[in-house]
Amino acid sequence: MLYLIYGNQPFTIQHRFKSIAKEVLGTPDEMNYVKLDATEVSLQAIIDEATLTPLGYDAKVVVVENCNFLVKETKTLKESKEYKEFLSYLKNIDEMTTLILTVYESDIDKKGSVINIVNEVGKVLCLGQVSEDQWLDYVYSLIKKSGAEIDKDAASELARRTGGDVALLRNTVNKLILYTPHITYADINLMVVKPLEENVFLIYNNLISKKEDFAIKVYRDLVEQNIEPVRIISTLGNQFRLLHEVKYLVSQRMNNKDIADTLKIKETRAAVIARQVYSIDEKKIRRTLDELFNLDYQIKSGQVDRYYALEMFLIKFNQD
Repeated sequence: MLYLIYGNQPFTIQHRFKSIAKEVLGTPDEMNYVKLDATEVSLQAIIDEATLTPLGYDAKVVVVENCNFLVKETKTLKESKEYKEFLSYLKNIDEMTTLILTVYESDIDKKGSVINIVNEVGKVLCLGQVSEDQWLDYVYSLIKKSGAEIDKDAASELARRTGGDVALLRNTVNKLILYTPHITYADINLMVVKPLEENVFLIYNNLISKKEDFAIKVYRDLVEQNIEPVRIISTLGNQFRLLHEVKYLVSQRMNNKDIADTLKIKETRAAVIARQVYSIDEKKIRRTLDELFNLDYQIKSGQVDRYYALEMFLIKFNQD
C-alpha cells in the first residue's frame, strides 16, 4: 500500500502514520517498522529499504519523512534516472510493504508525478490545515487550560511564530508558563524562536541586496539552533521559485493585488517581492534554482559536507 500524507501539522501527521503502522503490523518493532528521512538518504536507499522484507514477517511499514522534493517537482528532478526508477517502484510496490511518504508543508505539487501515482494506486491524505483565526483561538485555549494569562499582542505573535504546529506550540507554552504566569510580547521575543521561513527570508533578502555577510550570519545562527541545511535549502528554493513567478506576473503588468490573488499569498508579501524582481535577472534565478537542487542532491548523496557546502553557496552567490 502507498500513502502520501502532507500538511502543516507534523504532530498530526506523525500520529496518523503511527496509527497506520499499528493497524498494518499490530505490534511494530525495529525489524518491520522503519523510518527514513528523505533529506538524509537517497531515493535509491528508500527503494532498497522498501524492497527488503525481513524473514519471519508478513508485512513491513516504511515511513519516509520530509519528502520536500514533492513540494515542487523540478524539470531536473523529473529527468534524473534515480527519480524515474523511484516512480517505477511506486507503481509496483510489493503487497507486503506499506510505504508512507510525508511532507510537512501546507501544499505540494498537485500536478507532480508522485501524487498522480499515489492517486491511482494508493491514498493521498491532507492533514492539519488550520486557518489563522482558528489557530489564534487554539493558542488562547491552550494558554487558558495551562492556568496562565497572555496579552493580546503576545498571543498573536505566539500564533505567528508557532505557525500552526501543535507540537511546537505545546512545547513552547510549557516553557513559557514555567517562566511566567502572565505572558507578554517581550516574553515571546525572549523565549520563542522566529519561524524558519522568516529567517530564510532574511537570508534570501540579504542575498538579493548583495549583503552576503548578513545572510551568512543568519545562516550560522540557524546552524547553532540545529536547523539542518537541507531544510534551509528547501525553504530558500521555495522563495526563489516564488520570486520567479512574481517576476513573470510583473512582466504581464499585473498589480500587487492580482499577483497576491494568483499566487495565494498576502498582498504585502507580493508587493515586497515585486520590488525585488528588478534586482536579479531571470537567468540568475533559474541558475540559482538549479544550484540549490544540485546542492540538495550532493548533500543527500554524501558528496559534500552539508554545512560547508551551503555556506560556500551563500558566499559565492553574487560573485558571478
